[in-house]
Amino acid sequence: MRVTTKMVNESAQRAGLPGLGQSLLDVMNQNDNENSLLNTVQKTGNTKAAKAVSSLMKDGYEKVEKSADGLTKSLRQFSEAEQEKDAEKLRDLANDIVKNFNETMKASEKTNDTLDQYYVKMLKEAASENKNFFFEAGISIQKDGLLQVDEEKLKAADADMLIQALGSGSTFNEKAAFLGEHISDHASASAGSVSSQYGSNGTLYSDYTSKMDWWG
Repeated sequence: MRVTTKMVNESAQRAGLPGLGQSLLDVMNQNDNENSLLNTVQKTGNTKAAKAVSSLMKDGYEKVEKSADGLTKSLRQFSEAEQEKDAEKLRDLANDIVKNFNETMKASEKTNDTLDQYYVKMLKEAASENKNFFFEAGISIQKDGLLQVDEEKLKAADADMLIQALGSGSTFNEKAAFLGEHISDHASASAGSVSSQYGSNGTLYSDYTSKMDWWG
C-alpha cells in the first residue's frame, strides 16, 4: 500500500493532529534511507557482531512497544473510569499515565530511530498543549519533556480537575492514545525487521506500512 500525504493528513486530522502529513512522510523517507548500525556491521561480514547488534536493537524496540502499549492501556482505563468520578482511582491512573508516558519517551529516544524521534517530538507537543490543565492536577512538564507528579497537589485535585487534564475529552488523551498505538506498531514492525537482519533501508518501510495499513 502506498502511503500518500492525503491519507496521512486525513487520519491525523481525525485524531486532532492537523498538518502532520507532509512532515511525517519526510521523516519516514529519511528513516527509510538511513544507513543503520546493523547494516554497517553486516557489511563488515562479522556475523557475530551483527547478531549482537541485532539483539540489542530488537530489545530496544520491544521496550518501546511494551511502554507504548502501557501508555495506551492506562489512557483507556482512565477514560473508562472517569464516569465513576472516583478521585482516588483517577489519581492512581494518573500516576500510571505519567509513568508510562515517561517510559515511552525514554525508550523511544534510545532507539535512535528517526521515526521514534518524531513520535517523541509529537508526544512532547501533546503534553505541552495541555500544560495548564496538568498544572491544576499536579502534573508538571520538565525541561526534557518528561512529566513529573507533585503528589501533594495531585491528592488535592478533585475528579473534575483530573478528568479535564487526562480524560477522554482532553486533547492530551486523544493525541497520546493515537500516538501510543502507532509507536507500538512501529516498534513491533521494527523489532521484526531487525530480527530478520534487515536494516532500516531494507524492508522496514514496506513491511510496516503494508502490515499496519496506517492511515486508511
